[in-house]
Amino acid sequence: MTLIMGALSPDGASVCIGGDSKVWWKEDEARSRKIFAEPVLKIVLLNEDLVVGYAGSGPEMLAASVVSLRGLDLPEVLDRLCEIDGAAFLVAQRLPAKLWRVEDGQWGDVSNSGVSMIGDDYEIEPGLSLFTRAKQMFEHDFPSCEVAFRLESTLQNIVFLRQPETVGGFVVLAGASDLVSFRYSAMPVTRFNPIIDGVISEPPLQLQVLVGSANTPGALAYFVRNANLGHLFCHEQPQTRHQLQCSSTAELAQIARRTYSQELTTPLAIGGC
Repeated sequence: MTLIMGALSPDGASVCIGGDSKVWWKEDEARSRKIFAEPVLKIVLLNEDLVVGYAGSGPEMLAASVVSLRGLDLPEVLDRLCEIDGAAFLVAQRLPAKLWRVEDGQWGDVSNSGVSMIGDDYEIEPGLSLFTRAKQMFEHDFPSCEVAFRLESTLQNIVFLRQPETVGGFVVLAGASDLVSFRYSAMPVTRFNPIIDGVISEPPLQLQVLVGSANTPGALAYFVRNANLGHLFCHEQPQTRHQLQCSSTAELAQIARRTYSQELTTPLAIGGC
């Protein structure tokens, strides 16, 4: 149902957490295919220094539970997350840069584990699990790159190229450093569909993410250019998806501002190699 990854830079100056947007319905294969029609936001900003990623059934309920923790300090957040059954959480803190994993009623500091993951771990090819492949890719495919670039590149490879059954949709990151508060980031992507009998089955999808700014940093919007379709998640209630018809990211940002009082912007390019 999910792949959430988090990592710290080697010097401990920055932290990044990211994930996909797909909802996988075990008993409803048709609905599970609505990857770009019914996405969710699995990375929630609690404040400028704390972010939570979640994995589990009932994404709206889980997102609402996470949002209800705004205003609490870190120990209270971890204890409250431990009370939520049937879910796992990855918590990222800015100062000092740290990661915690919460699952089965317990939490633990996983800051020193390189890259940490929650979600569905299963065999994606003989002898290789999803988590193992993601870890290998993060640690070895982009060794000299900045942590945000390594994490986003790994997630994009998994989501757009390998396309495991329970992971998909958009890729969203939230990153922070000792100098910059947590903010969302995501690169525009062109998703190429499989070629069948020498013919591309569908035109490539052009995907973009707009991120919250000003007084609504926890807002985020997905945009599918081919379909003139946008999905807005407001800062105050990121568990609720507002579907919008729009022909451009500029129109999407305008609707978000005028109708929902949400400020959106195109994210800056993340660091590279």
